[in-house]
Amino acid sequence: MKQTLDIDIELSGFPVGFTNPITGERVEIWFDSSLENLKRIIVEENYEEFEIYEQKLKEDSIHETNVETFIEHAKGTLEYQYDFFFGKGTFEKLYECVPDFDALERAYEPTIKAIVKKVEQQEKKRQKDRELAAKKLTKEFQKKKKQKVANKK
Repeated sequence: MKQTLDIDIELSGFPVGFTNPITGERVEIWFDSSLENLKRIIVEENYEEFEIYEQKLKEDSIHETNVETFIEHAKGTLEYQYDFFFGKGTFEKLYECVPDFDALERAYEPTIKAIVKKVEQQEKKRQKDRELAAKKLTKEFQKKKKQKVANKK
C-alpha cells in the first residue's frame, strides 16, 4: 500500500485582536493576506458596490433628520467597511464585544493602517524568501552541472 505524503499548509494571514477596555472581553478576527484577497480588496468592483451603498445612505439621510436614523446609517457604513476587509459578520462580532459605535469608528483607520504595515512586512519577507529560494536552486543547479562535467572527464 502506498503511503500518503502529508503537507502542512500555512494560510496567508494573521489574527487581529480587539479588546473591550472595560470588560476585557476580546475578539480575534482573521485577516486573509493572501494575494487573492489583497487583489479583491484593491481591484475588484466592491468599491463600486460601496459607492452605490454610500449614495443610497446620502439620499436617505437627506430625507431623515432623526438622530437615530443618522446613527444607523453611519453604523451601516462602518459595518460595510469592517465586513469588506474581514468578511461578512465581522462588525456584528465586534459590536457585540464593544457596543460603542464611536469607539469602533475611531479604531477603524488605525486598524487598516496596522494591517497595511503588516502586509508590507509580509510581502518583503515573501520577496526575500523567493530570492533565497532562487539562489539556492541556482547554486544546486550549478553544483549538479559541475558534477556532470567532472563525471564526463
